[in-house]
Amino acid sequence: MSFTDLLVIFALLLVNFTLLLVSFAFLLVNFAHLLVSFAVLLGACMANLALG
Repeated sequence: MSFTDLLVIFALLLVNFTLLLVSFAFLLVNFAHLLVSFAVLLGACMANLALG
């Protein structure tokens, strides 16, 4: 194992980790969007019930 090999492996690991973080961020955004739309739906139902 030469130093450049280790450097390449480290760079690849870094890229993989970054991609993992990005996909995790996307997952969080999707989850937040789901929560928001659920809250909106719930609010609409509540308003519907309140208005009768």
